[in-house]
Formats: sequence, C-alpha cells, structure tokens
Amino acid sequence: MTDWVSPALLLVVVPLWWLGHHAGLFRSRIARMVAAVVTLSVIVVVWPHAADGELVRRVTLLVALLALALVMWRPGDASGRAVRRTVLLLLTVVAVANHVYWGDFHGRKTWVHWHELTHYYLGAKYFDELGYGRLYDAMLRAEAEAFEDRFRTLEARDLRSNEVVDIRVLLRRSDETKTRFSPERWVAFVRDVTALREHLSADGLWKRVYLDHGFNATPIWAWLGGMVASSVPAGDLDAMTWLTLLDPVLLGLMFVVWGRVFGLDTALFSVVLFTVIFGAGFSWIGGAFLRFAWLVACGLGVAALASRRWGLAGVC
Repeated sequence: MTDWVSPALLLVVVPLWWLGHHAGLFRSRIARMVAAVVTLSVIVVVWPHAADGELVRRVTLLVALLALALVMWRPGDASGRAVRRTVLLLLTVVAVANHVYWGDFHGRKTWVHWHELTHYYLGAKYFDELGYGRLYDAMLRAEAEAFEDRFRTLEARDLRSNEVVDIRVLLRRSDETKTRFSPERWVAFVRDVTALREHLSADGLWKRVYLDHGFNATPIWAWLGGMVASSVPAGDLDAMTWLTLLDPVLLGLMFVVWGRVFGLDTALFSVVLFTVIFGAGFSWIGGAFLRFAWLVACGLGVAALASRRWGLAGVC
C-alpha cells in the first residue's frame, strides 16, 4: 500500500488544490480552511505513522519536486497567493513528518540517536582529558573496570591511525589515558560509559559505537558543548535525553525569526529545504546533541544582517 499512497496523495491532492483555485472554489477563507483540514486528515489517516527508508526517500523526492513547483508558481491575485500558502503549509507538514520517519524516528519510536549522542556527549564532557584520539581507549578501560574485562566487542577503531584494530592495542595504552583524569572525573566517566553500554547493548549497537570515527567537533564546539554536557549528572540517561531536544528548539527559533524577518513563505520553504537535504537526514543526525548549532548561528546571523543588527550578526 505504501508503494502508491505517497505519490497518490502528493500528485493528486496538490493538483486538485490548483484546479480548485482556478475554478474559484477557494475565494472564501472558510473554504480554504475546510479543504486544508480535509487534506490534512487524509494524510494523517492514510499515510503510515512509521515508514522504512525507501518510502522516506521517495516522499523526500516528491516533496522537493512539489516545493520547486510552488517556487515557480507565482499567482498574481490575492486568492491565488492564499491557495499557494495553504498548499505550502500542508507540504511543510508532510515534509517534517516524513523527515522524522512518520514518528518512527530511529526505529521503535526512539527519538534519541544514542550512537551519535555517545560520541558527542562523552567527547564534549571529557574533552580536556580525551582530546580527539583517546575516546575509545578510555571507554574500553572503563568497561574493563566496570564489567571485569567482559567486553561487547573485540575490535575498535584506533582514532590515532584511523584503523580498526584488536581492542588489546587500545587497552595497552589506556593506563596513560586514565592518568589524565582526576579520581573524581574518572569515576564520573566510568558511570557514564556504564549507563550508555547497558542502554546500547541490544542489537549490537554498542559494538558499532567503537567502529565509528570518534568525536570530531571543533574546539569551540567542544568548549560550549562541554559546558552543557557537564551539567548532566554522570550516568543519568534521562538528562542526556534532554540534550537532544536542544537542536529542534534552536532550529524552531531560527525558522520563527526567519518568518518575522523574511516572511512566512520564506520560512516555510526553508523548513522544507532543510528536510530534503541529505546531510540533514534524521537517520544520520537527528535526535543528537547540538549538531545544528552552527546552522542556527549562521541563520540567525543572516537574519541579524537583514535587520541591520550588526553586533548581533557578528556574534552569530
């Protein structure tokens, strides 16, 4: 069913809106609202509340094509502009829902990208001790102490050579890494690693953490992210979850500001564009910890420039 539902809704409903406009059916604001509610209800009832990657990719392509069509459609009369905006609002709703996999997020209704959060939470919070090359060394040493040398993986990436090696290579030099911690900081680190391992042990997720490429944020981000991450008590998974809500709040703020500075249509098109960009895909970077801080800073900086707030623009 999902093979034809998505193109049917997007390729039939939107043209019907266009035909309705040209037939003069949407001159009344009430008529437009009723049509919008009916269309949105159809989308909510018929479309899946969870979707696989193939469906999401198809809908992403259709959303991009329809957004392009709306960009090219420039009606001259007020009624046409109202119809165009209503269709754009509906398209934005579809785009956002599709971006988050129709509420399935990372599978099993899981909002948090725990794999990503592990790297950026630990990397930022303990950046002074770990830098960029010691994260996996320290994590393995923490596991050795907390779980009596019972590991979930036998291989890990050496972040200094970028090669996947036997974990014994990293464990042999973990003594030097541990000495960089104060006793209190090491206890906190072990507690964080223990909580994350126990949460990620299902489906081999913890093993895949060690095959990634570590923590790669800029030093400035590490400083700012470290201050935020340090406010989380060690081992508190609920508090870690709150960190993943910072990105959507900041992105929402940016789009609201864009709406006030550049107009509602520009803000809505920006939201749609954000949802179709490959590098912003939710499966990769959604539900993570401050991964879009740079984008929000740039977006607010542009808005500040347009508003002639030079100091704020410079700070952003």
